[in-house]
Amino acid sequence: MVYETFQPDALADRAVELMELGYRALKVVFIPYTHYTADVRGLKHTDLLMRTLREAVGDDVELMVDFHGRCASTAAAMRYIEVLAPYRPLFVEEPIPPGDVASLRAIAERSPCTIASGERLASIEEFEAVFSQRAVQIAQPDLCHVGGLSVGKKIAAMAEAASIGLAPHNPLGPIAGTVALHFGISTANVVIQEEMVGAVPWYGEVVRTPIRRVDSAWQVPEGPGLGVEVDEMVASRHPFEQEVLHTQHALMPDGLVVDW
Repeated sequence: MVYETFQPDALADRAVELMELGYRALKVVFIPYTHYTADVRGLKHTDLLMRTLREAVGDDVELMVDFHGRCASTAAAMRYIEVLAPYRPLFVEEPIPPGDVASLRAIAERSPCTIASGERLASIEEFEAVFSQRAVQIAQPDLCHVGGLSVGKKIAAMAEAASIGLAPHNPLGPIAGTVALHFGISTANVVIQEEMVGAVPWYGEVVRTPIRRVDSAWQVPEGPGLGVEVDEMVASRHPFEQEVLHTQHALMPDGLVVDW
């Protein structure tokens, strides 16, 4: 995932770095906080960013655009989606904040792009409301939010019955990544799996059997259980530190603090 990159050249450079590592899919977060209307300047800059990104990676790389709920209305979200559509994103994610199923369905019905959402939902009931309305084409349950593998499997079955694919949310560490991998390889309607390898330099050092990646695909762990074991000695060298807050998005010019 590429966070907080609003400069075209920096965005392209970072995307190329990921391609050189073997990745063939990446997610970007560059939709500005929009509220109820979309201004022309924001739309034009989004077009520039997406065009630069597509030109940098070519047509064989999948691109996903995370709105992170920064549009407060279907009209604003649709204007950005229409800008992104010519560049063929795999999906656009969370175009409006979670909870408004009627508006999400309206976007899904009108959008030329596949709509994904669900990372902030925390129960089967919340997903059932989305699935019954066919408000997404891709659901994004986070196993750490919904209650683990057993609940995740129930959500996956509900999604499959509604002809909805999955792109599970996972911005976490190597244990959560391994759990997500086991979930993905045993769930027929998983389309793609989010991962955060490289989020910190020591991501793969705190476990004795880190996830192996070949090109753009994780390899199935071969050890017993989850196939991953924490190296507690190494982990002790990295006590909790507050992560970098995404204040670039969360603080408006007038001082208003919003959801990043």
